[in-house]
Amino acid sequence: MKKTFYLCIFIVIAFSCAPDIIFSRVTQIQPSVDERKQLYPDFEKHLELRFRDLKRLEKSLKKAVSKKQNDYTIILTPKNLPNYYRQYVAYVDTTGNKQCWIIGSCRFHEDFRESCSGEFESVPFDWKNLIHEVDDGGDCYWRFWINKETKECHLFANGI
Repeated sequence: MKKTFYLCIFIVIAFSCAPDIIFSRVTQIQPSVDERKQLYPDFEKHLELRFRDLKRLEKSLKKAVSKKQNDYTIILTPKNLPNYYRQYVAYVDTTGNKQCWIIGSCRFHEDFRESCSGEFESVPFDWKNLIHEVDDGGDCYWRFWINKETKECHLFANGI
């Protein structure tokens, strides 16, 4: 009886603390030197995010999506937000402010790699290690930027 009681307590606690974040769809990326120069010119040093940081960022993202900060965000809603893959690029900028980009994707394109025979083959995109850059795609691809010091943030959906 005692074991059953403790098991029930454990289950209730575990489910009440369950995160809104689907970890199989989330990764932190430390950009290469070339990516830093091209994509994040004010990048000074990489920041490693903790779980509570992720929770705060997710809360800010949901708030921005709820406000529909961008005219292109037609499909993107707080309800379907967990369906998107997310790449977090967190860093300290050259002025000492902590910033984070969240790159959202509903799917990933495939890469092409040259095989030993000289032919090109299709391979899955390594989204856990490479920054996903796209030029279009509507609500399937979006970016969210936040300055953790000033609380300034912007949601950008790719063009339709």
